[in-house]
Amino acid sequence: MNTVVNNKKEIRIGLLGCGFMGKVHSHAYRTIKHKYNELGFVPKLYAIAGLGRKSTASAAAQYSFEKWTTDWKEIVHDPNVDVIDICLPEDMHEQVCIESLKANKHVFCEKPLALSVQSCKRIMEIAKNKNVKKMCGFNYRFLPAIRFAKEIIDSGLIGKIYYIGANYSQESGHDPERPADQIRYINGKEPLGTIRGLGSHLIDTVRYLCGDIYSVNAIVKTMIPNRPLTKGGNFSVSADDIAILNIELKDGGIGTLMTSAVATGRKNQLAFEINGSSGSLSFNLENLNVLSVYIEENCPKSLRGFSKINVTEDSHPLTKHWWPPAHIIGWESGHINELYYFLDSVYGDKRISPIGATFIDGYFTALVAESAFKSTKLEKKIYLDY
Repeated sequence: MNTVVNNKKEIRIGLLGCGFMGKVHSHAYRTIKHKYNELGFVPKLYAIAGLGRKSTASAAAQYSFEKWTTDWKEIVHDPNVDVIDICLPEDMHEQVCIESLKANKHVFCEKPLALSVQSCKRIMEIAKNKNVKKMCGFNYRFLPAIRFAKEIIDSGLIGKIYYIGANYSQESGHDPERPADQIRYINGKEPLGTIRGLGSHLIDTVRYLCGDIYSVNAIVKTMIPNRPLTKGGNFSVSADDIAILNIELKDGGIGTLMTSAVATGRKNQLAFEINGSSGSLSFNLENLNVLSVYIEENCPKSLRGFSKINVTEDSHPLTKHWWPPAHIIGWESGHINELYYFLDSVYGDKRISPIGATFIDGYFTALVAESAFKSTKLEKKIYLDY
């Protein structure tokens, strides 16, 4: 970060991956300077690496990267790069994270941190001795409504948490005739399934709002075990497409989490309801600017019930850099808020936690997911070993 542009330090980004999430991050970095105009740094889209020459060259041109390559190691070891942003396939995360940390780069890694608890442990073993910033990409922490829910819970307004019911539901796999090679959670050397894919977001959101998960008792299933392939033939599906996790929270509450890629009609629903001793909260990502709130204190019986709060006021979190009150934001805004937070932590040498997700949070998410698989295999409750 030695280059200064208009009295602002330039943070040079090395982005690894040019698929869906790589494009989301590229857009976010380009937008930060327009929304956070008082910042003391400027993000520089310096280099991008992808797995194919044509797609990488196209992304580099579209988002004005200075250079591109199909060799991610070239960017990791480039002395001009300050930050490595990992948006590569999940089965590459461990290797790329470790090599980036060894190169003393600040590292932002998209969720999940890695595909197993042991992989996460190996990453953290290297990370603990590196004086760089490390963050895991759980972007829903950076939506105003979810941050507001966190503030309400932490203030004690809803009291002791009794129960959380939460789900992450999509319909991407509901059609049994849809070819397996067109469904993301089925593909790859080690398929994600819904628990490690959608579920990583769900687990982190629950932990962020309600605290650590103490035990898991799960049912994990594959509703559509056989699918056609685009070029003909059949494919035997090993990845889960639906799961239910009954959980106990460390602080005594209980909950039910559901992940599904066979939720016909659901496009991208991350939803939760949290019931406490003196209030409740409800949220649905498909209406992401709204938080439904019920606070019992001083509320007449005739008025008791949920109120829908449009989380766009100046007094709400994460809103002052966006639009005037009542003017809503979109899904990509969470990524912009998140990547600004990470770069500001790099620039100002600030802590990632408890607002941002650390690599430790990524590990705990993997631990819950792995415990769910173990639970369904052994047909018993699994207590998490923290």
